[in-house]
Amino acid sequence: MSTHDGAAVDAAGTGADPAAVSAPGRVPAPAMLVRALAIGLATGARSMSAAAALVVTAVPTDPAPLHRAVSTPARVAACAAAAGELVVDKLPAAPPRSDPPALVARLLLAPVAAVAADRRDGAGPDRWTAVNALVATAAAGAAAVGGVRLRAALARRFGTDLPGALAEDALAVASAWVGSRRAPGPRATPGA
Repeated sequence: MSTHDGAAVDAAGTGADPAAVSAPGRVPAPAMLVRALAIGLATGARSMSAAAALVVTAVPTDPAPLHRAVSTPARVAACAAAAGELVVDKLPAAPPRSDPPALVARLLLAPVAAVAADRRDGAGPDRWTAVNALVATAAAGAAAVGGVRLRAALARRFGTDLPGALAEDALAVASAWVGSRRAPGPRATPGA
């Protein structure tokens, strides 16, 4: 039995889509959509969280540009940017992320991070890359705008926006962790 036939048998036994299982290195679309959604939520809540998580989990064998992020200075800079944002977000002078400059930055950074995660795991540019970028962008917008509204509602209830800010921090960290996880299985050649 060939490897391709074995993948079809494995897919039938697990209920997975045979086409997704037989494609080398390509994670089934639902798993990639969840990752793109997580990257978008993390970026919308805290703009640097998903990018920093991708930098921290980078390995020397990752394709460009992530393989360059393996250095200690790059990791320190990414962590400092993410940690700084967690602190600055709680300051009264912090601008709302729903204002155009902050929102546009999130809407641009989320698809870049989603595509970088796709590329890191060996997925070449294809229709799923575009779908993942769109999902990440939409999730970033929803998290940014929804986070502002949720935080305002919690501030009215508790008299301070700290509970809402900490809830957003938790969402950003958990989503960044999910978004930075590597795809299971072998990596495909780029463009496959």
